[in-house]
Amino acid sequence: MLYFENRLLPFLNDHVKKPVKQGKITSTWTNNNCESANHVLKSAINWKMQDLPKFINTLYNIVKGEQEER
Repeated sequence: MLYFENRLLPFLNDHVKKPVKQGKITSTWTNNNCESANHVLKSAINWKMQDLPKFINTLYNIVKGEQEER
């Protein structure tokens, strides 16, 4: 119970509850969205480990593409 009260609850408050109230994320975001994003990322790197700079560049391009679609 201490872990929940001291670690998990404050984390959820800071990274879920507050961003939803501030309109940074929608309350309709689900774990399925996370799984979908994970699949897109893994597909982009062909499910293989990459060096960090190349991985960051790939991630940046995915995010940039998503922003351009909006």
